[in-house]
Amino acid sequence: IGGVLAALCGCGSPASSDSHETAQRQEYVKERHENGRKKTVHLHAHGDSLNRIEQQFHDNGALLSEGEVVNNKRQGEWRSYHPDGQLWSMHFYDEGRQEGLYRVYYSNGVPRIHGQYREGKEVGEWLFFTETGDTARVKQFN
Repeated sequence: IGGVLAALCGCGSPASSDSHETAQRQEYVKERHENGRKKTVHLHAHGDSLNRIEQQFHDNGALLSEGEVVNNKRQGEWRSYHPDGQLWSMHFYDEGRQEGLYRVYYSNGVPRIHGQYREGKEVGEWLFFTETGDTARVKQFN
């Protein structure tokens, strides 16, 4: 996502062959909160709504989540944020199915859940923590 987002905003990485396409990416506000602020935004090039960066926002305007959609399915790393901007969760997707690491954090930055997905299902050892960082529970998935 980092490279895609950097390309979208034109920051972070040096000019590349994507720079012409970057200039033509458009923001489409798909949904708004009752207060008029953006709720769901799609960023894509040339009207290609199947392949895009999708962002959702809290009603205070802060970023809620972001990730890439390829062929209309979530792909790669997706991140969610608490209203204050602190990382809330990190998920990975492969063709719309959760795959790999799954992390959730309390608003104070302390881990809340650490687990893993394989083919959209929880696998292995999942750890659940208290807000102070102590292990509250361990669950094993087959």
